[in-house]
Amino acid sequence: MPDSSAILHNNNSTMMMTERTPTSIRSTAAPGTVTEQPNRLSRWWMRHHVHIGLASMGGSAILICIIAVILLPIVFKNPSKDDPCMDEKNPLIKPPEWNIKPPSAFDPLCAANATWTSAGITVAGSSNSTDPLSKANLKSPNDILVDFDGNLLIADFGNNRIACWPVNATVGYIVSGTGSVGSWANLYKHPAAIVVLNDQMYVSDLGNYRIVEVPLSTEEGAPDGITVVGHYGAGSAPNQINSVYYMSIDNVHQLLYLSDNKNNRILQLNLTNYILSLIAGTGQANSNNISLDHPLGITIDEMHGLIYVADSHNHRVQKFNFQSTVGITVAGGIGSGQNLSQLNLPSGVAIDSAGNVYVADTGNNRIVQWLVGSQQGRIIAGTGTAGVSNKELNNPVQLKFDSHHNLYVVDKNNNRIQRFNLLYNGC
Repeated sequence: MPDSSAILHNNNSTMMMTERTPTSIRSTAAPGTVTEQPNRLSRWWMRHHVHIGLASMGGSAILICIIAVILLPIVFKNPSKDDPCMDEKNPLIKPPEWNIKPPSAFDPLCAANATWTSAGITVAGSSNSTDPLSKANLKSPNDILVDFDGNLLIADFGNNRIACWPVNATVGYIVSGTGSVGSWANLYKHPAAIVVLNDQMYVSDLGNYRIVEVPLSTEEGAPDGITVVGHYGAGSAPNQINSVYYMSIDNVHQLLYLSDNKNNRILQLNLTNYILSLIAGTGQANSNNISLDHPLGITIDEMHGLIYVADSHNHRVQKFNFQSTVGITVAGGIGSGQNLSQLNLPSGVAIDSAGNVYVADTGNNRIVQWLVGSQQGRIIAGTGTAGVSNKELNNPVQLKFDSHHNLYVVDKNNNRIQRFNLLYNGC
């Protein structure tokens, strides 16, 4: 196809064409030679055949354009756009069905003697990416969910999107958000936390101070979400939140718990009537047993009616009974430090079926296990020093376990998700 400049040049030029009529045709016969004059049909053809030829050329050009319009999208279609199951880097991995099962379906674990690999495997993202917006990469991820089969949902905080990462995939699918910053129903400003209940996904849209409910999808192009909490700016009023970095779900009672960081409180949203209630914390930062200071990670033991909260600036994990606002310290609580009896700005928190606590000890760049009743923890991942090797972590903020008790860590500053496989279940 000619370039546009050439087309413009020809269109603006004056095109001269001489009509080939009988009077304009000069005989090349020698002088005095009698030449035969064309008959009527020949004269008509000589007058009009150029016009007929031009019309034929124009018709052919129109036909070619029509064919091109029909065929080009088929020949050159973008497979990753039209079929999210097809990707040049990940052609065989299809979006998974999200599979949630209760902890009773998990493998057994005897936590006191269990061991995990010291070297992690990067299962999503990359620590050396130069293109964070690529579907193969993450930017400052903040939260993950792991289903029964090991598929991941990731709050890709810095990329303003939620990604689904199938098992063994090298790229993820953008299932919510577009990557652009915004406050519309299909956009986020730093999505920080995700939870799933039945066929709905709940996202903490941190920068927009709201919680969004989105139909759960593991394919690209999820429907728009609706705001169920907030979107009235940052604040402490009953209809406001201020920086919800983490959430947890009570599947049995259909309750959503929000760790309202800058309001120093834990909120509960009833998902049947959307009533929001204060559950723990006073709203004022303090270190007493009824207060919290910038709470972060939260997890629910729905079978025993317990809430575990990473009380970040108090460097401790607090346990609350559903019926009480008085917390009990189950990890840390004696100031910031690197000793095994201390934590340093903990973020994520998880529990096993026996009530043992696992903490993303963010400021110490390690994952620590605290057995029930223990006065100190045991390092199960990370070295305590920030780094990028497969044994190191850099600002780990969240942790989850799959059904085989393999450990997944959100290694935030390394822009990756690390998996530390269970070596021995201790039983």
